[in-house]
Amino acid sequence: MTELEDHGLPLTALAVAAGRAVETSRSAPLIADPFAAALVEAARSHVDLPTA
Repeated sequence: MTELEDHGLPLTALAVAAGRAVETSRSAPLIADPFAAALVEAARSHVDLPTA
């Protein structure tokens, strides 16, 4: 698996996925994305992004 670059569009995509993961973990989420946290964790970014 190729590591994603940690800048530009790839970082933006990871940040959006992190936001979706955090929202999914809430007790009453506006959206539910069961894959968002897994995507952020699999990317192994040097930027510490939240997933919950």
